[in-house]
Amino acid sequence: YQLEDRLASEDSLWDTLSSGVANFFNTKGKNIVIALASMAATFFLLRLLHRSIERFSPFRRRGNSFGARLFDVIYLGTTTLLTIGAGLAAFYALGDWMLFGFSLLLLAGLAWASKNTIPRVSEQIKLMLNLGPVREEERLVFDGVPWQVKKLSLYSRLTNPALEGGELRLPLRDLIPLSSRPFATKEPFFPCEKGHWLLLADGTFGKVIRQTPEWVQLVLLGSSIKTFTTADFIGQTPQNLSLGFRVQQVFGIDYSHQSIATSEIPSILKERLTTGLNQLLGADKVVNVGVEFASASASSLDMAVLADFSGDAAAKYNHASRAIQRLCVETCNEFGWIIPFTQITMHQAPPHTPHA
Repeated sequence: YQLEDRLASEDSLWDTLSSGVANFFNTKGKNIVIALASMAATFFLLRLLHRSIERFSPFRRRGNSFGARLFDVIYLGTTTLLTIGAGLAAFYALGDWMLFGFSLLLLAGLAWASKNTIPRVSEQIKLMLNLGPVREEERLVFDGVPWQVKKLSLYSRLTNPALEGGELRLPLRDLIPLSSRPFATKEPFFPCEKGHWLLLADGTFGKVIRQTPEWVQLVLLGSSIKTFTTADFIGQTPQNLSLGFRVQQVFGIDYSHQSIATSEIPSILKERLTTGLNQLLGADKVVNVGVEFASASASSLDMAVLADFSGDAAAKYNHASRAIQRLCVETCNEFGWIIPFTQITMHQAPPHTPHA
């Protein structure tokens, strides 16, 4: 009976835990919540005051001068100290000396642990004062893409006007290893624009339909779409045909026409190519056509054929290349000029005589 009476008087584990949690939130937990609320209110009030100063102060309207940047750095440091002080003041006002002492120990530990980050913090302060290697209104390269530095702050703002959604927000620490430079007014921020026709180093030919900070998409002939990361796309050294382009080829004539190879043949080929390309693409798109004797190769007399086109003919780049060869062959057929083929001379080795 005594054992049963003792067991009946003990609380269950759930009751014990519930009581402990309730007691914590009624004492220490409540104090922690009040301290965190004080810190949050102090921080947001000071941030609101800073935004009001930026918006209405005539001092800030003059631009981001050194004095304005120095004010921002001092204000940021003051905001940090006052926010921490609000939490300590809350513990002090509530008389919770245990949490007050624990907070002081925690701050001392953080200060000791951050001694190795002091050089990094000093570099960030230089950047915020616009005295570091990265400066506002200059140009830098980040992840292989050029950007303009619009604002240096805890979260800096980079823009690229040539890209869709061309704006990045980066923490200041990510800019420490970078450097910027002044740039010319008309200096492009990307090799192309949406709608331009391009020829890439891997042979890809297509029209740009989208270019963002992450992706560049080209629609190829036949309507298939090819996607590149933006850094890989720039690494393809794109040739922008929409700004004008040249098609240059070599066409060979047989040695039996040697007497007219340097005078009559280039003149006739140029005339026929000019007429044919004007009819095919339009005279306003053909800028220049030229044919010159290039060299005397092993099996032919080679002519250098070149044609310059305006950017409006960029979509017909492959068509123009094939048309030049076709017009050259048609001209040869018209005038009876022989087109040679590559001659390969085979030398037969002497018969092998076996040793006796």
